[in-house]
Amino acid sequence: MNSLKMPLHEAIDRLTILMLKRDRLRDEKDRPVVEKEYVFYKRVVDSYRKDDGIDIKDKWIEDLKEINAQCWDRETNIRLGRTNGLSLEEVGQCMIHLRDINRIRMGLKNKIIEETGLGFNEIKVQGNTDLKTPLPEAIEKMGILTLKLNGVPSEEYRRLLEKEYDFYTKVVDAYREDGVNVKDEWIEALKEINGATWKMEIDITQGRENELGLEEVGRRAILLRDGNKIRIALKKKIADEAGLDFYEIKTETT
Repeated sequence: MNSLKMPLHEAIDRLTILMLKRDRLRDEKDRPVVEKEYVFYKRVVDSYRKDDGIDIKDKWIEDLKEINAQCWDRETNIRLGRTNGLSLEEVGQCMIHLRDINRIRMGLKNKIIEETGLGFNEIKVQGNTDLKTPLPEAIEKMGILTLKLNGVPSEEYRRLLEKEYDFYTKVVDAYREDGVNVKDEWIEALKEINGATWKMEIDITQGRENELGLEEVGRRAILLRDGNKIRIALKKKIADEAGLDFYEIKTETT
């Protein structure tokens, strides 16, 4: 592989989320955008199958779709919890369940990397492609990876993070080469919102809910939900200003 094509494990993950969005869409006015997203990620996955000779296993798609459905349901419980009369402790318990499910999700994505050998160690980040990671996603990845690198990881983990950061940096540079004016303010704004998210959720992701107490976990879950709305709106703004033809729709469910 010698292009900036979106990594397969990320493309399959996004594709399964889009499958769920297509089935659960509440507002039909959002369908054209969801369909554009779906077509893009399907093209990426199909390209790995046809152009790179990768055996795309049905089980990868089935397992990730199932786990993302579980994530979706927990996120809905958190979003509507207080409206539906859940206590902060009950919302906190939903957040713990979501964290544990997301760990399984990450394990499934890592399994795809292991079985295909297409981790960032193997990707040669040269050239350009129309199947590269969408710009808002690539900018967000850079910011998240910067936070991880600043977290004093082990030397081995740091090398992996640096390779991944290098990949997404080159993706963003490719957009610049395509004529997109990538603004520093986009990068800083997404880094800031993800940094705020990181600070609120780090104790939860590290399993310190007993120290925090479920009520505090629930309070943070609600703040994270509100921050996520800002993050999605910011990514849409980047897509609009960059003149991209689709952006992420956050589909709400009842």
